[in-house]
Amino acid sequence: MTEARHTIAAALLVAILGLILYAIDPAFFVRDDFQLQYLPGSREVARAWTSGELPLLSRYSWVCAGLGAEYQFAIFSIFRALLDLLVWALPLSLTGRGAFLFLVHAAIAAAGAYRLARHYGAELGASYMVALVAGLNGWLLWWGTTWFPGIAGFAWLPWYWLGLRRAGFSPPPGRGGWAEARPTLGMAIALYLLVSAGWPYAVLMAMVVAAMHVLPALVRQQWRSALAMCLGSLIGLGLAAPAVLMLLEYFPYTARESVTTAMESIWFVPPAGFFGLVIPAFAATWDVFIGALPHPAVELLGAFVPLAALLAGARREFLRRYLPELVLLAVLAVLMLLPSAGPFRWSFRWLPLFHLVLAILGAVALEKRAAKFALAAIAVTAAAALAFDREPQATLLHAGIVAALCVIWLFAGNRFMPAAITAGMILLTFATFSKRGEVPVWRLDEALREPGVLDPGRRYLAMYDFDFTFAADAHGRFTRGLRAELRPGNLPMLAGVEFINGYSPLGPASLRDIFDIDVHGPMSSRRAETFLRYETRNHELLHQLGVDGLVVPEVMARRHANVLARNGWTPAARVAGALVLHREPLPAPVFQAAVALKIADQRQTYAAIFDRKTPQLPVVLFTPGNTQRYAHRRLLRVDEGRNHTEVRFAEQGAGTLLVFRRPWLPGWRATVDGKPVPVLRANMIMPAVEVPADASVVRLTYRPTSLVVGAAIAALSLIVLVVVAVKT
Repeated sequence: MTEARHTIAAALLVAILGLILYAIDPAFFVRDDFQLQYLPGSREVARAWTSGELPLLSRYSWVCAGLGAEYQFAIFSIFRALLDLLVWALPLSLTGRGAFLFLVHAAIAAAGAYRLARHYGAELGASYMVALVAGLNGWLLWWGTTWFPGIAGFAWLPWYWLGLRRAGFSPPPGRGGWAEARPTLGMAIALYLLVSAGWPYAVLMAMVVAAMHVLPALVRQQWRSALAMCLGSLIGLGLAAPAVLMLLEYFPYTARESVTTAMESIWFVPPAGFFGLVIPAFAATWDVFIGALPHPAVELLGAFVPLAALLAGARREFLRRYLPELVLLAVLAVLMLLPSAGPFRWSFRWLPLFHLVLAILGAVALEKRAAKFALAAIAVTAAAALAFDREPQATLLHAGIVAALCVIWLFAGNRFMPAAITAGMILLTFATFSKRGEVPVWRLDEALREPGVLDPGRRYLAMYDFDFTFAADAHGRFTRGLRAELRPGNLPMLAGVEFINGYSPLGPASLRDIFDIDVHGPMSSRRAETFLRYETRNHELLHQLGVDGLVVPEVMARRHANVLARNGWTPAARVAGALVLHREPLPAPVFQAAVALKIADQRQTYAAIFDRKTPQLPVVLFTPGNTQRYAHRRLLRVDEGRNHTEVRFAEQGAGTLLVFRRPWLPGWRATVDGKPVPVLRANMIMPAVEVPADASVVRLTYRPTSLVVGAAIAALSLIVLVVVAVKT
């Protein structure tokens, strides 16, 4: 019970320190991707669960329609689902909700890291230091507030590590059963929560930590321990199978799949940047998003005390005992110096694990002379700042303050000073650099939770480009977001307004090809001009998509005013330098095509859409065949839900082609009068079904094979989990 109280205290310590940071800068905890992607996605997930629907799809974006397949929205994590429901039930501001989501996970990471440090034998004060480093290290503070799944996944890594370590130890004499099964069960649950949280790098970190435990156990022929580790890990992966398998099925059809896998040399830690392990204010030249620029090493915040303790206590016996952890630390340091590629690009993302490993080693190595090594490290770093630091004033000022704290440490001892100095450095670095960053930040007004001038019953296409919502600083870094009123990214999800646009690092490749939409949601001005000139009439592409609202920069709208007016588009409102245009009537959720071109080649399919000679667009089906004509039949009723559409015909008649005005994704299935039929791709971006003569009911349902298989694996894993708990 004493350890349980200290665990709660460690979590509360991080939460309270986080609240102090929030009081200093409330906007800090919700930035860039968190603002435009994850916070609105959290709202959409909560909205789905509240209405009793599985949040596989979003109603409010085509680019980010596949919430389940996108992985980072973590719809298969029970914890994330409950937290999403809770945070949107509380009376908080938008920034308050984001800070709440962040700090809950920071507290979970801190609690797990505290328990892990205690299991390693660290003293109480040193364990609190480990908790602070795990929950509020510099990478999590400056990038977990941007890439929220980063901290959501990492939060469970200390708990998984703890389960692995416990599985390597036999229970005390006379204690079998539950005592023996508990590490396996805890490990499985922690890994499930980690994998389903939606951050691939956290999964990779878990694999590395697992290898650090399993391989030595196999070398020492500790078969029982190795088996327990593998069993717990397999159960955890099995529980998270739906999340992983849906991503794998979706990925080949996304814009990310076609991105080159060439090595990227941005965001790795430069050699001079490692002085930031001592004083994070040290500004070396980093390769950031737009090139080589001075960058304070804020991502390395939290490493100072553990590094000094490790240098002081690294004797031969220590090196022998903790060889696996030391090897892992060295490997991580090398990885952070190297370029990276693919979904695991930007190698500084290894930093959270680096911080945790270093903190654990520093906690167990901590001894009296660590304060002397800390003062020596500050002296070396201050000297290096005079030679290499691009902004030495801040570094020298911080070095003086930290040196004063270390003098107190020298006389006060190790009881609580390591944690106190770590907390002080977090506050000092945050107060100095919280306003600086490499990512844009928008001012999120509470009015964004309401539709405002937009009509929730319409489907909009935003036609502004990247520069319309991003502002660059003197160095060319995009550090300020503009015109949040235009709802860039996934912000329409907050108010329940539907846009074709959206923010997704994946997104269907066909939508990118059709609209030339950026990852963040803007549309290229060149493609917008094409649409305004050629695709705004009835029976053209926007009409087929069901788009009856446009958000167009005023300059562009005036340039095409005559065409838009002639085609029935009228100004409905003006917002943030753009016109909101509406047209009537509102399209139905489905339409029947009179003629379709069947083309099996993707390039020819796009050519048939954009290079056609006639104003009207025949539906282009991405399938082998020839031009085909279809009849038209009267519809009795169309019922559209989040994950399905059902169409009932009013009468019998000839065969028809039914096109559904919703985004195509792998996983759509269709039945006609209960019998399965193929789902085709209309214009590359909509599902379509050829309906035979005299059919009565057509049902389109989103049920990917990966979901069915993943759910079966998860159910089997849950049964195994229960059996292990009951039998042992």
